[in-house]
Amino acid sequence: MLGSIFNCFEELIKEEYSEQTWNTILTKAGQGTATRMFAHRPYDDGVFHKIYETACQELNSDKYQLAEAFGKAWMKYASKHYFAFFVARSSAKEFILAMDRTHTKITDKVDNATPPRFHYETIDDQTITMTYDSPRNLGFLMVGLLKAVGDFFNEKITVETLDENTARVTFHTYDGA
Repeated sequence: MLGSIFNCFEELIKEEYSEQTWNTILTKAGQGTATRMFAHRPYDDGVFHKIYETACQELNSDKYQLAEAFGKAWMKYASKHYFAFFVARSSAKEFILAMDRTHTKITDKVDNATPPRFHYETIDDQTITMTYDSPRNLGFLMVGLLKAVGDFFNEKITVETLDENTARVTFHTYDGA
């Protein structure tokens, strides 16, 4: 997993809670408080899982609630650090349908990067299913991220979890649909 995920998560905890909370989470997760990750370097997935699980316990949050907060934080973080991927998209649907291509571009540019892949199935003009494909077992983060994409583009979308790795996404138009 790329360090950018860790960095975004760190920003989320520090901004929404405190630096002390972040340090407590790191310590309880078996990491030193001086732990720093380089954004474009891959790190062991297990470290993120441990930090995330510890954060859920420390913040008295379930993984889905924290995933929604992370989704919002990721859109803020990524739109600053990966600007080019945002300016090329003009809607939530366009952004979501480009996520797999975005990840393949990252794979091409970062040594040893193994981002998740996404598979799409069109249900109708406004609805797709999206499946997260990765051995990381972080599919639950996808739902929070998808909801945050709608918020980022100021569009109403509905995200329904179908299973741990699959969600149905409905893009609502403003003509009453």
